Amino acid sequence: MDFYGADAAVDVTIEVFTRVNLRDAAARLREERQKALGPDQTHGRPAKGYREKYTEHIQDKYRVIKDRNSLLESCEFRYEDVSRSQKQPALKQESHSPICLLCQALKDPCCKVKKLWLSRCRLTAACCRDLAAVLGTSRSLTHLDLSGNGGLGAGGVQLLCKGLRHPSCKLQTLRLQWCYLPATCCGDLAAALSTSPSLTELDLSENDLGAGSMRLLCEGLRHPSCRLQTLRLWRCHLTAACCGDLAETLSTSPSLTQLDLCGNDGLGDGGVQLLCEGLRHPSCKLQTLRFWRCRLTAACCGDLAAALSTSPSLTQLDLSGNYGLKDGGVQLLCQGLRHPSCKLQTLWLQSCHLTDACSEDLAATLSTSPSLTELDLSYNKDLEDGGVRLLCEGLRHDSCKLQTLGLSLHKLNSETKQELEAVKGMKPGLVIEELTELVFD
Repeated sequence: MDFYGADAAVDVTIEVFTRVNLRDAAARLREERQKALGPDQTHGRPAKGYREKYTEHIQDKYRVIKDRNSLLESCEFRYEDVSRSQKQPALKQESHSPICLLCQALKDPCCKVKKLWLSRCRLTAACCRDLAAVLGTSRSLTHLDLSGNGGLGAGGVQLLCKGLRHPSCKLQTLRLQWCYLPATCCGDLAAALSTSPSLTELDLSENDLGAGSMRLLCEGLRHPSCRLQTLRLWRCHLTAACCGDLAETLSTSPSLTQLDLCGNDGLGDGGVQLLCEGLRHPSCKLQTLRFWRCRLTAACCGDLAAALSTSPSLTQLDLSGNYGLKDGGVQLLCQGLRHPSCKLQTLWLQSCHLTDACSEDLAATLSTSPSLTELDLSYNKDLEDGGVRLLCEGLRHDSCKLQTLGLSLHKLNSETKQELEAVKGMKPGLVIEELTELVFD
């Protein structure tokens, strides 16, 4: 319309319809245009050569559209609030939910969508009936995000779990973050975990689960048929009372390799001590454990050190944001890191109120650790030039395996920065970086 005029736009539409195989629609539009023009009328037709102007343009656009349709693997929907002053027709909810048509498309054998985001869409339990049918029939859907839909309730989760248990279900990742889930839904989730043919990642973050819910969930995690590898329980109001069941799960789960307990400040040192019993078990498969901002202190670091020296699988540990760890906690951790059997590769200690006093232990650890390749010490404001220069001694050691070191570089003086550059010159593979923003709020 803008570039070629109204009449040319009709020809473009016909051309597009033809090229995307809507030939009947193209024929009808062509017939209607001819009737409107009459057999001998040429008035209003675009100048000769307009077709040459847009043909190359429309072909290029068609190729883009065609490529995108053939490669489409994800789509995202979010709720958009409508002003009360605007009159909108009410959605009818009879036998199907408002997303019924979307679900019909997802069930089509030709649909290639792998990832679907429906976060904060005000979905209710009625929507889960259609979504469950998609889970049981879709040939491609592997990722479903329903976060922020507080209306799902226990009934909605129960329906979803029926779809998860279907033998043809291919869903690998399910996110139910911040859905106000009741404790009763964990029984259905546990049953789904024990029978789902494909689910490997579950996010239940920001739901008030508590000890009773975790006990039910852990029953499913321990089932021999459970395939779940990643469980996210960020800010779920967990306490030390939940950790006994989690510890037993760590020692018996056939597949769990990543556990995120960040933001559960009720865990405390007692909860970590219980979890360490599971970490030390010979059958434990956990590789990544995150305790960001769990109000931990140095009192749990002796148990963590013992776990590091005996764990058969743990390679990543996040203790960031635990202000009570301090230098004493890190000195205990270093004992475990230096153990010949330690397998830890990544340790995050952001914002743990560390000072130069722990640098000597860390330097000794860098020169003797059998496995540590990444260490993040960012945002420890009292770790200053003297401490960093001590770290450089460990970095220069021939036995040091560290590849990535996170530091708050902006507050170091030029002499310390030059020493860091000299170390990087000796170890070309070493990356020393400063994060541009905190990874937690």
